[in-house]
Amino acid sequence: MDPDSSSTKINFDYFSEKRIFEILNKMTSIAENLQGAGNKGGGCGCRVLSAIFVNKRFLNYGYNSLKSNPFQVKYGKNEQSIYFHAETNAIKRAIDIIGYDNFIRSKITLFIVRVKKTPNSPNFIWGLSKPCKGCLRAIIDMKVDNVIYSLDQDFSNKKDYNIMVNMNNF
Repeated sequence: MDPDSSSTKINFDYFSEKRIFEILNKMTSIAENLQGAGNKGGGCGCRVLSAIFVNKRFLNYGYNSLKSNPFQVKYGKNEQSIYFHAETNAIKRAIDIIGYDNFIRSKITLFIVRVKKTPNSPNFIWGLSKPCKGCLRAIIDMKVDNVIYSLDQDFSNKKDYNIMVNMNNF
């Protein structure tokens, strides 16, 4: 584990480590196949995918999109950040599915994975998918309990993740 990984510092038993890797690896396969300008990551060839789990059960995905929405405008990291980020897209879709009141009363875990290509390889690897300041505001305002996100994959090809827990205590 990475020394900065919260999973080495805290007791997080809501999802097992095995289950976290299963979810992130499945998301990786989906993210690798995302198409469209909203998932080119500014020309870096990276793609970001988020997944919402409600009470440990999968509800929906969200991804970067060149679609603007008042929800994203409210939570953009700056005034020019009007297009959906994967995190805000997933949160907004989940609220549309189960309703705001059910969303904020449920145990919500948000998974985020970023996949990217390196100049030396045609294959995708994990990239850092820590939420930006705007997405973090949405996560806190919408009372998301836990956030699990991918970390940069190192040269040994080791995959790792970080966990932010008890987000609704901020």
